[in-house]
Amino acid sequence: MRRQPFYQIDPGAYLHQGAGVGAAEQHGPEEAVRQWCAFELIRAYGFRVTNLQFEHPVKVGSRTYRIDIVVLRNNSPWIVVECKEPDYSRHAHAIEQAISYADAKTIQAEFAVYTNGSTWHVRRKVQSEWVTIPDLAVDHHSESIVYLSQILSTFHELSPLLLWLDESVKGEEAKMYLDAMQSFFHAHNLLLRGADQELVHGTDYLLRVLSVKDAHVQYQLSNLQAARRCWDSYRERIGSDVRISEVDEGDRLRVAWYRLHNPLMQLISGEPKPPAANTLLLRLNLALLDYGQAATEAGDQFIPLSPAIHHALRDFLNFALTVHFNTRLPDSIDDGAMRDMKQYCRSNR
Repeated sequence: MRRQPFYQIDPGAYLHQGAGVGAAEQHGPEEAVRQWCAFELIRAYGFRVTNLQFEHPVKVGSRTYRIDIVVLRNNSPWIVVECKEPDYSRHAHAIEQAISYADAKTIQAEFAVYTNGSTWHVRRKVQSEWVTIPDLAVDHHSESIVYLSQILSTFHELSPLLLWLDESVKGEEAKMYLDAMQSFFHAHNLLLRGADQELVHGTDYLLRVLSVKDAHVQYQLSNLQAARRCWDSYRERIGSDVRISEVDEGDRLRVAWYRLHNPLMQLISGEPKPPAANTLLLRLNLALLDYGQAATEAGDQFIPLSPAIHHALRDFLNFALTVHFNTRLPDSIDDGAMRDMKQYCRSNR
């Protein structure tokens, strides 16, 4: 399907949440070009709307800018798009601007695009050199073939989590639930494809600390340190200045929970903002850290699971199910739908 010439988008249908009705007048003709571009990226090139980000922050030199559109692939920047007003004529400057954003340490995109609605320039990074190419390829959502066995395996790993979702389990049931969560984040299931793999591994290590009954303190500390390394690797890659303290084998477990809690909160709330899947996964990690700290202070490894863990897990699963399967979990207050879901999960154990 070929890209159509510039056309006006009804402001009421603008995709960027910060735009909305009246945005064309507020932001000028450049916003109209950006909305046309976003619609064409979806219509003509086949990108998912969930893979488009607007106003993505990027630091170039000492200044921070906002990228008009970033197209994500596997939850990482893949295409940077710079939009200008229709009568903009400094084409060489604009494509260089797009390339400077794409080349930034926190972006590292493969493609850079500039358009003013009539002009469409595309560059691709090939072995450190930005080369001109005719156009972007059409994305048929075929990054990899999904086999039925992968779908079945994913829902097999998901079922135990749904069975106890929103329930205040404690004791042996809490241990079983945390163990099921660890199995889910250890597996290579489809719902984890949109999240950063370092964060997935960090969640796995953190759950090993929480789910192993009567684990030796040194085992717990070594896994917390492994989780810290994963979080720190992610932090370094996105260009965050947050410092995540080391966990030493000589530490007390209570100190280790405290050392990791605040940096992770700063990582969520600071700049650059993590993509949605990573933010939701970091919030789950934060809830699990709170649980570990509370359990340590209570002297009981498997205290009742907090609502914060259930809420964070539900938010992450809902996002992943929407992106990968176009479905959602039933609302927690819909007793009938929740009962049916849990009964199905129970019958498939």
